[in-house]
Amino acid sequence: MFSRHRLFLDSIGAFLAGQAALRIVLSSSEIERLPKDLVRTSAEALLYDCGNTSDMREASALVEACADVPLVALGIAETPENVIACADAGIAGYLAMHAPISELEPAVRRAVNGECACNPRVTALLFRELRRRRTPEGAGERAERLTPREADVLALLARGLSNKQIASELSLSVATIKNHLHHVFSKLDVDGRATALVRVRNEPWLVRSG
Repeated sequence: MFSRHRLFLDSIGAFLAGQAALRIVLSSSEIERLPKDLVRTSAEALLYDCGNTSDMREASALVEACADVPLVALGIAETPENVIACADAGIAGYLAMHAPISELEPAVRRAVNGECACNPRVTALLFRELRRRRTPEGAGERAERLTPREADVLALLARGLSNKQIASELSLSVATIKNHLHHVFSKLDVDGRATALVRVRNEPWLVRSG
C-alpha cells in the first residue's frame, strides 16, 4: 500500500493485518522502491491512496512500473469522471471515499480476481464512454450530415434490398433512390454499394444517424 499520510497508512495496515490471506506492503514516501518491494513480498495487490487529488499521472506510473500487480485506488470521489480517470490510468479497482472499511477487503479481492464493481450510474456512463471511444473520429460528424430520408435509404441498402425494392418500400421512384444513394455515397466517402455495406457493417450507427 502507498500513502503519504502515515496515520491513514497505519490504520489501513492494521485493519488488513487481520486478513491473514492478504500480503501487505506499506510505504509512506519512497514510491520508487515499491516495484522491488512488491516483487520481494509477492504482493497480490497494491493499494494507492488517491487522497483529494484527481491527478492520475502518479497512479499511471505505478501501474506501468508494477504491471503484474493490480492497483486499487482508495478514497476517490465516485463520480463518472473520476472512475474514467482511474480506468485510463490502468487502475484495476477502487474504493470510494464514503465507503465503509468493511468494503476494502472485498474490493481488493475483486481486483485480484480481475473484477470491479461500480454503482449503476457510473456503469451506464462507462458504457457511453466506451461507445464514444469506439466511434472513429469524424464518423459522427459525417453521419449527422445524412438526412432522415438518406438514413432510411442506407438502412434498407444495409438489409440487402435492391434499388427497386428500396423504392417500393419507401414509395419513391427508382430515380429518386439513385439520387439519394449518390448523396449517401458522397457523404460517406465510398465509391458504391459494396463499400457502403462495409461501412455500415463496421459503423452500424450510420443507419440511425437521420
